[in-house]
Amino acid sequence: MYYKSGLFFVDSADFTYFITMKRSGFTWFKKQKIWATPFASVAKKMFKHCQLDESVCLALDKIKDVVAMSHDLGTNDVEVNGLYPFQVAGVRYIKDRLETIGSVLIADEMGLGKTIEAIEFVNVSEVELKKILIVCPASLKDNWRNEWKKFCRKDVKPVIINYERLVSQHEMRAKVWDLIICDEIHYIKNSQAKRTQAIVGFRSDKGIQSKYKIGITGTPIPNRPVELFAPLKWLLPYGFSDKMAFARRFCDLFHDGIGYNTKGASNLDELQDRLRSTIMLRRRKIEVLPQLPSKTRQIIEIEPTDRMKELLQLEQRLIGFTPKDTISDLQFREVVQKFYVGSGPSFENYSKTRSLLAELKIPLVIEHIEDLMEEEDKLLVFGHHQKMIDAVQERFSLQGVKLTGKTALKNRQKIVDDFQTNRKTRVFVGNIKAAGVGYTLTAAHNVVFAECDFVPGNMTQAEDRVCRIGQTEKVLIQYLVVSGSLDALMCKNMVKKQKILDQALDCKWDFLEN
Repeated sequence: MYYKSGLFFVDSADFTYFITMKRSGFTWFKKQKIWATPFASVAKKMFKHCQLDESVCLALDKIKDVVAMSHDLGTNDVEVNGLYPFQVAGVRYIKDRLETIGSVLIADEMGLGKTIEAIEFVNVSEVELKKILIVCPASLKDNWRNEWKKFCRKDVKPVIINYERLVSQHEMRAKVWDLIICDEIHYIKNSQAKRTQAIVGFRSDKGIQSKYKIGITGTPIPNRPVELFAPLKWLLPYGFSDKMAFARRFCDLFHDGIGYNTKGASNLDELQDRLRSTIMLRRRKIEVLPQLPSKTRQIIEIEPTDRMKELLQLEQRLIGFTPKDTISDLQFREVVQKFYVGSGPSFENYSKTRSLLAELKIPLVIEHIEDLMEEEDKLLVFGHHQKMIDAVQERFSLQGVKLTGKTALKNRQKIVDDFQTNRKTRVFVGNIKAAGVGYTLTAAHNVVFAECDFVPGNMTQAEDRVCRIGQTEKVLIQYLVVSGSLDALMCKNMVKKQKILDQALDCKWDFLEN
């Protein structure tokens, strides 16, 4: 047995040991007539049957270091290029894993800057990376473009595509890329889905090929570990090639009289050990709290659909200018006075346009919240239009509550108390004005604004429902806006101004777009 490029190899084995090696977890490669595994725990099972090369002993020491690196909080590091110390340590792990075995799973908890860590690898890589593909949910495409422009220091432009569109892009899938980044990689958890097969492969199709592979998710080990198999098969095929073997070990596999049931979970500590010793970087927010600002604001720009683009053009005609990255105070006051005060046909037309944009956003907003709920226990969602609020509440009706101007006054505190104390009530959906003042909602530490308000003070008041006495966590505020809209422009300016105000008041608040 010898160790090379992150794998333990056995060139050949007597047929006597075939079943033993198979059951131990080795993968047999018929063409090369070789057994391989990336896991030291699996390799150790066969030590007594094999002659060990010196490289094996060296590898065991190296793997101990890899496991330690996967937990590294960067306590011995300093901020570099705007990265927190734990992010600097994370990039070090990512670089080591990609250079060793060619793949990595960035699984830090939500709000810890996984996007920045992936981009920083490109910055520090000594290998020339020209052909880069980023696959992500449709709602995050514009966010990736913005983050790449802000944080990438190299002259390289990635191809950014959503999972569904990749299915039909045969030429793109046929390429061999230098680097592929799959954001929210749990999107390919269903082995039967076309988007999963487009990446992982199906039958004779090898799937999408790349020298380096990065998977990103905040939920590396979900309630059903079987959902992790397809992403792991793509990232680490030598370790996860047999779904039934994976299900027997980690999914509490049994026959229920109809078929094999893979919905269970078993040996999760062992699964985590295997992942940390090979590809998984995982730090929790509570572990790096001292490094984080008290409040982080994040603007997520949604790529407009064709229908949205038509409405944006109409919006621009109504407001009299094309929204860019900045807006003067005079323009801002004129817009607020013209539309917020609310009078005349211009206001009515703009209100209709804004309402239609909100309706078109609903599926993307719900998709984003679903992703967050995979990671978070409780979430606060604010909206402006009734259709938006009702749609979100309907989707999460079994685990959510709603508070708007229509909610009876006598019932409002009961709704708040239910969210604060009932573990099964995970989503609070509220109107920015009705639910954004006076209530304490510290059971959540993440807030999503599905829509924005013209008055910055109303937004700040709503944010502060979670930023109150009793809040023990760092708070993440997300604004979901359509790229190129007036909402997006006003949110950017509001947040920039709020940051200046926070700094003037000597608060440890910050704004991080990632």
